[in-house]
Amino acid sequence: MYSQVYASGGTRVSRLSTQGRNPYYTSFPYGWYGMCWSDELAADEVKPLRYFERELVLWRDAEGAAHVADAFCPHLGAHLGHGGRVEGCEIVCPFHGWRFDGNGKNVAIPYAKRAHPKAALSVWPSCERNGLVLAWYHPAGEPPSFEIPEIPDLTSDAFLPTHKSDWTIATPWQETAENGPDFVHLKYVHGTPVVPELEALDYDGPCMHMRASVTYYSPRGDTKGRIDTDSFGPGFSHVRFRGIIDLDMLDWCVPIDFERLVNHKGYRVSRALGAEQAAKVGEAFIRDLRRQMEQDIEIFEHKIWRERPLLVPEDGPIVEFRRWARQFYAEAPR
Repeated sequence: MYSQVYASGGTRVSRLSTQGRNPYYTSFPYGWYGMCWSDELAADEVKPLRYFERELVLWRDAEGAAHVADAFCPHLGAHLGHGGRVEGCEIVCPFHGWRFDGNGKNVAIPYAKRAHPKAALSVWPSCERNGLVLAWYHPAGEPPSFEIPEIPDLTSDAFLPTHKSDWTIATPWQETAENGPDFVHLKYVHGTPVVPELEALDYDGPCMHMRASVTYYSPRGDTKGRIDTDSFGPGFSHVRFRGIIDLDMLDWCVPIDFERLVNHKGYRVSRALGAEQAAKVGEAFIRDLRRQMEQDIEIFEHKIWRERPLLVPEDGPIVEFRRWARQFYAEAPR
C-alpha cells in the first residue's frame, strides 16, 4: 500500500497547531467513517484503532459481521484490541476472559455463575458497504441520520482491482474537502492548463453533488472529459473521472485526533481499454492524482482559516460549501 506520513515527524507542519490554525474545529464532524478496507479485516480478526481521540476495537465474527466498540473492558479496563480474540460471534477479553456479543452485552464470565447484568461495551453503529467497514460517529451519541448508498462501480468486476493510498495529515476534514469546489487551485498548485468548468453543485441535506466538465491534455491530443463528485457527509466521497480513461476514486477520511486525520483513496480503473492498456494508462493517471495530493498537503498543513475570506466571483462556491459543512458540527453534551 502506498503511504506517506507528514504530520508525525513534525518537520513539515506549521508551528501553529491544527486547532490553532482552524479555530472552528472544536468538535469532530458527525457522519459515517471508514474503519478499514473490508479485505483488510479477516474472519475472527481483532484490530486496535485510535480515532476521534478514542481507543476503539474492531473485529469480525465467525459469521462475517464486523463490529466496532470502545476498546476498554468494563471489568478492569483491559484493551480488547491488544490480545483479545474472537470465539464464534463474541469477542473475548484477554485479561479475564469476559465475553461480549456484537451488541456489546456481556454474555459470559468463565469463572462466574452468570454474566454481569451491567457490563457492556459501547458499540458503534456499523455497516459494510462499497468495500469498507464503516462506523457512525456522533459526539452526543445520536443514531445515524443518513446512510451511505451502495455504489456498484466501487466493487464491480468491470474495474481493475483497487489501488490504495493513504496519508496522515495535520489538518481537519473541512480543509481537504474545500478543495473540491475550489477549481482555481488546480491551475496554481498543480499546474493544470485549464480550470474545469463547474456545471452544477447541488446540496441535499448531508449530500453534495458536483458536476464539472474538463479538458485533459496528453501527447495524443486533447480529450473532453468530466469530474463528477458525490459526497455523503464528511467521511465518504465518490469521484468519477471520465475522458482519457474511466477512473473511479473512493475518497474517505477519519480523524485520529484534533491534530491529525488519515485520508484514504482507492483508485479503480475501468477495464474498457483492455486490462493491459487500462493498467498502463491508469497507473499514469493515478501517479498524477497522488502527486496532486502531496502538493495539496503542503498547503493544508500550513494554511490558516479565514472566517471572512476576501473572495472574487471566479473563486467559485466556497461560501456555499462552508455553509453545507457547518451542519456536521455538533458539540457533545457537557
